[in-house]
Amino acid sequence: MEVRNAAYNAHGGIDCEVNHPSLGWVPFTASLSDTNAHGKALFTDLSVLATPYIGPVPDGPDAMLAALRDATTITRRALCIACRDAGLLTNTEAIAAARGDWPALVMTALDGLTDDQKADAQMEWSDVTTVRRTAPLILLLQDHLNYTDAQVDALFGIGGQG
Repeated sequence: MEVRNAAYNAHGGIDCEVNHPSLGWVPFTASLSDTNAHGKALFTDLSVLATPYIGPVPDGPDAMLAALRDATTITRRALCIACRDAGLLTNTEAIAAARGDWPALVMTALDGLTDDQKADAQMEWSDVTTVRRTAPLILLLQDHLNYTDAQVDALFGIGGQG
């Protein structure tokens, strides 16, 4: 059987076109939950060949910027350097923070958290090698410092926002 244009869909199935003997190319969705053995077999055969599902593209500049922020990560080292360059950390504090030590700047931002939440945040910081722009700790620090989105974006190398 000839099959073309196999791609995963949003529901985990594989959309494709099947060359039917009398109808020609017809759309078909293969799924592991198909009640027909043929549909299950086709899904299994196509599972390594199908292109991945790509969700909808964000609409408009605000949605695109939000998606960019959510996707942006930098190394802990790069963030420490950016914080030092922005005057948030001294050289000594930046070096210690890059090693995974807890900067005093962060400790004051955690004042409203429980002891367990503070400990969890410290353990996470000491373990991460990359930091996501929209990580809860970054958002907490942004609020504590009264930083704008553009200021935090600059720390993560996202430029051109005003």
